[in-house]
Amino acid sequence: MIDVDTFYKIKQLYHDGHLRVRIAEQLHLNAKTVSKWIQRDTYSQRTGPRRSSKLDAYKRSIIDLVENQALSSAKIFKILRMQGYTGSMSILSDFVREADLPLSISRRALFACSWIHKAMQNAISCEDMYVDLKREFEPELVALLLREIKSGPLRNRNKAVALLARKMGFSVEIVSRFLFVSKTTVFNWLQTFKEGDAGELFATRSCGVKKADQNEYKDAVFSILHAPPSSYGINRTSWRIEDITRILRQTGLRICKDVVSKIISDAGFRFRKAKKVLTSNDPNYRRKLETITAILSGLAPDEKFFMLDEFGPFSIKMHGGRSLMKDGN
Repeated sequence: MIDVDTFYKIKQLYHDGHLRVRIAEQLHLNAKTVSKWIQRDTYSQRTGPRRSSKLDAYKRSIIDLVENQALSSAKIFKILRMQGYTGSMSILSDFVREADLPLSISRRALFACSWIHKAMQNAISCEDMYVDLKREFEPELVALLLREIKSGPLRNRNKAVALLARKMGFSVEIVSRFLFVSKTTVFNWLQTFKEGDAGELFATRSCGVKKADQNEYKDAVFSILHAPPSSYGINRTSWRIEDITRILRQTGLRICKDVVSKIISDAGFRFRKAKKVLTSNDPNYRRKLETITAILSGLAPDEKFFMLDEFGPFSIKMHGGRSLMKDGN
């Protein structure tokens, strides 16, 4: 049997477009259970006879152990075994998990969840909302809050609902549990509205100037690129994004590879794969290359080219291959 909070969570998630299977996974319920409660319009507790359980005689003791000693299910299971409990561990674990919730549902909590659910479904008109709030909010403010609930982003929607629910006198705990946010978050929203107004509450948060647009980071990146990697103790002839990022972090700038790439890209530069070309420090390199090229271009089919370079000691190794031969050879 689910409680009233879980019932309204199911209804809210289903209204937001979540699939029944996803709702079941998120709330740790069976998909059939979720489908059953989605079809119900109101919450009602089980009224039929309840089957007896091997755990019934130990429930009071279990609650005391959970509330007073905060024991785990495994430790409680050992204690109950010594007292004669013959049931399974799974039944005990399910009961302990539910023991953290209130054992009874007050009418006030049931009314609060029902009212919040209607507010989020736009089932309360502006006039009725104004009356429910006992005229403590101006009609313009009530209309603004309902407009945010209807068409605003999810964050503004939750803020408006939290503000209206608290003005109705519902506890922060009920509001936070219904909206899936922490109580601290709800307190911060209420404090923001108290110190400012609705405009301050729904103001878009500014992320400030991005690092890729700050001259401090730009200058640091290009000061590294204008120097060879060897000046930073890197045995390479070209820069890598990883090397630049690591050096910047060593200087105290907190930056990631994506920001470094964006800075270089915005400046019109690209990292390109280097072409493999023949080069040499020999001043006669070009003339020697032309001579070798001319020899190779005129090489006959029965001729081979062999050259010794002034490279130093080396060895010549015979490599096997295949050749077209007559039969018997």
